[in-house]
Amino acid sequence: MARAHWYYRPQDMSKGRKAYHRTMEFAVPHRPGVMIYTLPLGHGQSKAVSQHGWGTKDNSFWCCYGTGIESFSKLGDSIYFEQAGQVPGIYVIQYVSSSINWESGNVLLVQKVMHVVSWDNYLRVTISVSSKRIYGSIKDLLWAP
Repeated sequence: MARAHWYYRPQDMSKGRKAYHRTMEFAVPHRPGVMIYTLPLGHGQSKAVSQHGWGTKDNSFWCCYGTGIESFSKLGDSIYFEQAGQVPGIYVIQYVSSSINWESGNVLLVQKVMHVVSWDNYLRVTISVSSKRIYGSIKDLLWAP
């Protein structure tokens, strides 16, 4: 599993992931084959009442739909962020079933999440014997999108 390096404040990661998930939530309404053409950049703007508006199931396929579909591939991206330094750090940003062999901290981290069956999230961490100091951060589940 790939990880991104993070050089900013951890709270910025929270804001970014929340914004991304909210964007995906509103890009596709609860009707099959219908997507919004592009998302407006202005605060409080509505795309639904604009010239292009929402697409239709069978009669519209704009070029930007490709970008909209591509955005969903990012849902598996940025699950973990690594912080470089004398004491390496790892941040768990998303609670999704995944694993990472974090070589900098000599840690194998496995998440198994069962949202369909239960609201309880499970996180199992296996740590290899190491003399290194590491820092780990797991966001409160109330924060999770």
